[in-house]
Amino acid sequence: MTDQQAGFTLTEAMVVVIILGVLVAVGIPSYTRTVERNYRQQAEDVLRSIYAGERSYFFIQNAYDGPLDASSTMAAWRTIQMDNPNLGAVPVTFAVSATASTFTATATRARGSCSGRTLTIDQPRTLGGTWPADGAC
Repeated sequence: MTDQQAGFTLTEAMVVVIILGVLVAVGIPSYTRTVERNYRQQAEDVLRSIYAGERSYFFIQNAYDGPLDASSTMAAWRTIQMDNPNLGAVPVTFAVSATASTFTATATRARGSCSGRTLTIDQPRTLGGTWPADGAC
């Protein structure tokens, strides 16, 4: 009679570790890009809300409202019919610079792989900035 031992050989364990390593190496960058893409989309949505609020304010006051930034009061942001977007959990800061005839709203990524990248929208509703849509920074 032969004794059969239950368990894994060293070779089998190493193959499993290598496969897991490859999956992690592929998965983490993909996850990071997805997170950055989602933060950018959320920033773009807030910028479009700022745009709508500024246009609404313009139709009533015949001028755009600003400046607005993270230190602005809730009442200041409410003049363009929105709560201060800088109080949310998204690591993006929002600011608006304005004159009577034009405005530019800017979203700046606060931390992460796209830290410092910006997304802007202006009075003609043109999106711009340095934050890539694909999340690859």
